Amino acid sequence: MLNTKLLTLLQNLSGKEKQAVEDYFCQPYYAQKHALLSGLLKYLFQNMDYPDKLSKPTVFHYLFAAEPYDDLKLRHLIAETLQHVEQALLAYHSKTENPDSRLQLLELYRSKRLSKHYKAVSQKLETHFDRHPHRHALYYYRRFLFMQNQDLFTENRNEPQKQTFLAQASEALDVFYLANKLRMIAQMATLKKLRDTEEIILLSADLLPVIQAGNWLRYPVIAFYYHVVMMQIEPDNAHHFNQLNLLFETQNQLLPPDEAREMLYFLLNYCAVKINAGNTDFLHKIYSLYELGLHTRLMMEDNFLSPWNYKNIVTVALRLGFDEQARRFLEQYSPFLPPEHRNNAYTYNMANYHFFKRHYNKVLQLLQQVSYDDVFYSLDARTLLLKTYYELNEQESLISLIDSFRQWLNRTKELNKQRQLTYRNLLYFVKKLIGLPPRNAQKRNDLINQINQTPAIADKRWLLSKMNGKWYST
Repeated sequence: MLNTKLLTLLQNLSGKEKQAVEDYFCQPYYAQKHALLSGLLKYLFQNMDYPDKLSKPTVFHYLFAAEPYDDLKLRHLIAETLQHVEQALLAYHSKTENPDSRLQLLELYRSKRLSKHYKAVSQKLETHFDRHPHRHALYYYRRFLFMQNQDLFTENRNEPQKQTFLAQASEALDVFYLANKLRMIAQMATLKKLRDTEEIILLSADLLPVIQAGNWLRYPVIAFYYHVVMMQIEPDNAHHFNQLNLLFETQNQLLPPDEAREMLYFLLNYCAVKINAGNTDFLHKIYSLYELGLHTRLMMEDNFLSPWNYKNIVTVALRLGFDEQARRFLEQYSPFLPPEHRNNAYTYNMANYHFFKRHYNKVLQLLQQVSYDDVFYSLDARTLLLKTYYELNEQESLISLIDSFRQWLNRTKELNKQRQLTYRNLLYFVKKLIGLPPRNAQKRNDLINQINQTPAIADKRWLLSKMNGKWYST
């Protein structure tokens, strides 16, 4: 008699499952290209209760007529049919919330007490968990489901493994919960859903003592998001940044690309805040992160490099005095820019490169090629032109640009009020600067104090460098 996993599975299907499998095999794909699979399934459904019709030779000759019996051929056909039946069952049960198809199959076999089927899938899942490259929260959730099934499959409560399964299921669920909760708090803080640090502390009040008291930081996925949250709570404590930075450098591959990319941006944003606050030590740190992001391709999304990241990398390199690295990067990565931004991004950033090199006439030439249709390129290009006119001492052109720039800010609706204010302040102080009487130290110092006391000024560092009579370089 035919005694296979396929037949055992078919005999244990519910009426709805049987109908779903039959409907699945009625598709034209099977009727036309895999008629043998459909034929075998139909025969087994019709004769599964008649042992005398289920001998291997009988089944073979039904399918292959006058061909001599070939056991290997029949076994291959049965194995292939089983795979397709499993796919049909997974499709039928796809509305369940199980995150992985094999886990769905495992639960299905457990519920039907199909021991051989269950153990075969269980072994595949063990291999999957051992070899899976990522150790993110979802990995531990799947691990929890697997261990929970192992526990439920082990009916004997005195079985030593049952305690192990329960303990491993509990720990995997804890890791999943802690990592996900920390990630949600970190994301909420980044998206400015939280108004201040006190709210972050309130949300994480019950969570952080548990992590700090236990040994949870041995799990990288928890350590990653723990340090992100702590960076928000204690922004002046560099320890958390340093720990996260080291963890990211050495173990970012344990996260799937979307989460590793998210982690990279947590680090970049922290560096940017520090740099904007005047801590230039973080320039080297952010540059190293950009290099790692390019090396791991985490800076790439859909094989493209964001024009804003392109600009930031060039700017940081120039501020560090890495002129040649900036030039090589400009050329090497311009093909990776989105086509709709490629020309503008390359041209504007090349102009910025020449501004740092003090090639002011080249800057003017390149800025003529920048399209002002995009509001942000228009903003950046006008600002760079403003600084170039100042460096060239082209006062008439500078005053005219200040007026036209201000009128453009009045007309544009795409910038929020805070962003507009920073550029209005820049224009105000540049006009004040060029109107300063020469050799009047008191008025110059008064203007410097006024600039320092005004928090929202675009290109404030450049402006202060002009007040102090220094070249804008680092």
